[in-house]
Amino acid sequence: MYSVVLLVGPGLLTLAFGALMLQHAAFLANSSAPHGILSLQMTYAVENARAILSSWSREEIRHAELSLYWDMGFAIAYGMFLSALSRWSLSGRSRVALVTAWIPILATMADLSE
Repeated sequence: MYSVVLLVGPGLLTLAFGALMLQHAAFLANSSAPHGILSLQMTYAVENARAILSSWSREEIRHAELSLYWDMGFAIAYGMFLSALSRWSLSGRSRVALVTAWIPILATMADLSE
């Protein structure tokens, strides 16, 4: 029962944070940012970032900020969920399960550092 709670709790948090993040991200797609905030996150040219930011209104920039805040919670939640899922699916106490459970945590740290 304890392992189910450790699996379901982060899974529900992932869904909740994801829904809130997507709710704000839905306002951000336009011709300069066809993929919304992902277009901004994946651009590496200053000119492209400026073009995307200038294409958004103040309200849309606020939606972008809120989407990024929810994305931080989403990253932590999906890291916890995938870590718990890895451990649960690989029989919890094995060495492989313990090592594999760290991979989503490292992915989360990389995601947050971007």
